[in-house]
Amino acid sequence: MWRAPLQVRVARVQPMLSRLRSSKPARSSKPARSSKPAPVADEYGRLTPVEHVLHRPGMYVGSPSARSELMWVYERASERMVQREVRYVPALYKIFDEILVNALDNRQRDKKTTRLDVTIDGSSGELCVRNNGRGIPVRKHLDETDTWVPELVMGHMYTGSNFTDTEDKTVGGRHGLGAKVANIFSKRFEIETLDTKAQTLYRQEWRDNMSIRGEPEVAICRRPDWGGRGGGLLHLGLARPSTRITRSSDSYRTMRG
Repeated sequence: MWRAPLQVRVARVQPMLSRLRSSKPARSSKPARSSKPAPVADEYGRLTPVEHVLHRPGMYVGSPSARSELMWVYERASERMVQREVRYVPALYKIFDEILVNALDNRQRDKKTTRLDVTIDGSSGELCVRNNGRGIPVRKHLDETDTWVPELVMGHMYTGSNFTDTEDKTVGGRHGLGAKVANIFSKRFEIETLDTKAQTLYRQEWRDNMSIRGEPEVAICRRPDWGGRGGGLLHLGLARPSTRITRSSDSYRTMRG
């Protein structure tokens, strides 16, 4: 039986198979993906309240990215409100609002409050808000025995005085966040207040997103010292007792273009 044609075909196919084998792409040096699921510890996690604020600012103060929007602004030349397109950072705007609302709330609680001062340093970004109403009570909290009330309301999440839902409220700050969020987004945050009933001056400072807590400075401040002039104990420089909040912005976290 004649078999030459088959041998010729096989002879021709073998070199082709050899070339195909040699032309196969090289295997990737990357390790093969494991079919095993990731450990539960890597898939789930827990953040502290402060970490959550820093990781998800949009939930607390809005977007850290600049935007343009038509807004009502005060025109100094004409002494009236006008509509203009304003480019601003919602997160930074909200932080300012939280501190301002704190001062305005004091006007609701103390009708003798007659003055509210706002100072903004354009070069450093430092913001100072103060009012001349009744100060924050300077005393240890009944339940938090080692914590002064000013520290509790300015340096601890979910604290405040507006949690009673049975009363009609005309003030802001009902969620226990407010000034604490402003503190968290600050390089430096300082509270200074005079409790006229206890005749006690209180000052405290936090730094680096509320991660560094300064020790409270508490001093007796008798009525003759309440002006704070000439080296008196009260540094606010107003004729009446007052509360002052000063903060330096953490621009990296609150401004992104």
